[in-house]
Formats: sequence, structure tokens, C-alpha cells
Amino acid sequence: MASHVILSADHEVIPELDLMELDRDKLIDVVRVANSERALCTKNDVSGFDLITMQAKTARGLRDMFCGARWERDETDKQAGIRNPSLKLRIIACNFNRNTAHLINDPTNLVPKGSATNKKARCNATPWIPGLPDIPTQAGADIQTWVLGTYTEDESDVLKAELSLPITFEDNQYRRFEKRIILLRGDEGGVRNQICVAPDRNGPADIIDISVRRR
Repeated sequence: MASHVILSADHEVIPELDLMELDRDKLIDVVRVANSERALCTKNDVSGFDLITMQAKTARGLRDMFCGARWERDETDKQAGIRNPSLKLRIIACNFNRNTAHLINDPTNLVPKGSATNKKARCNATPWIPGLPDIPTQAGADIQTWVLGTYTEDESDVLKAELSLPITFEDNQYRRFEKRIILLRGDEGGVRNQICVAPDRNGPADIIDISVRRR
């Protein structure tokens, strides 16, 4: 069964993310920087290290880009991400399959997940409380968990991403989503031609030109 809501157009995605105190361009930067880090992996790395790198760097990117006055680090159930206590939102990173950003077929996690992911999906599936604002808190759930799902294909230079709210989890896989917000469809152009540099929040603000003379 398909997801309830899929948002892909600019006039749908941007206002929705604004309500969540997120920025689409920053989310895309997070994904592209993470993929640049993943691309440094080679066949000599241990099996699966590229997927581990992608997920870990996506989580780090979320923290680098959004943590501050409203968003903070989150490690609930040892799943790295960020949370907004005021909005009762959490975002974690996950490697999705090739259905990422597909407008008809739902994606799922590329690698089977465990009980922590199942618990989050079950909490998300709890019905909304009537009368609450656009981003409500679920009855019986402390916080709503969204997944920043990514998918990449080195051979075809494809990079896809979406921010999704899972509500069904069976056989260690996400099966259904309440809402999916498409960020990268995979047809935006060659990934390798886009230079991605992680934000340096501790570096110097100015470039100083120092003359060096030989004695």
C-alpha cells in the first residue's frame, strides 16, 4: 500500500519543511557532503563500510547544519540523529533502496533494522490527536521520528534523498510511510561534478596572506 502523502514540488516541500524548522537546501547539502565522504571508500575497505560511512556522515551533517538553539544531538536507542524538543521531532539517517524519491513505490531500508527502528515506527503509527497544530504529537509517543533516507549508485552517478515518516515496520523493513518529502530525485545532474565541502564552524573567518622571504 502506498504512502498517504508524497510531497515533491517546491511549493509543497518548502512550506512543510518550514513548519518543521528545517531548510531544504541545507538538507540537500547534508546528503551531498555525506555522499562525497562515502565516495572515498574503495573496494579494499571492509564490506559495507561505504553504507556505514554514508549513514554516519549524514547523521553528522544533520548535527553540523542544524544543531543550535532549536535542534540538539540525539542518541536515543543508539540511533544517531537530531531532535527538536519544542516541536517533539527527531530525525535519524538511513540508507534506503532504489525506490528512494519514487513517486509511486515506497522505499525501505537497504539493510535490515532491529527493535529500536520497529519501536519508532510503531510510535509514529499512533493516530493524531484531533485539534493539534500542523505538526502534532502522537498520543502515547514522546516524539515523532522522521528518517532522512538516501540512495546512491556509483555506476550511474545517481543520488536520491527524502525525509519520511515511517508508520509500518515488518520483517526488519519499513513497509509504509505516513508522509514522504522528496529532496533529491536522482536526475539533478552528475553528483561527481558537484563540489561538496563540509561546513567548518571552527576555522578562521578571513584569509591572511603572509609573505615568506628566504634568508
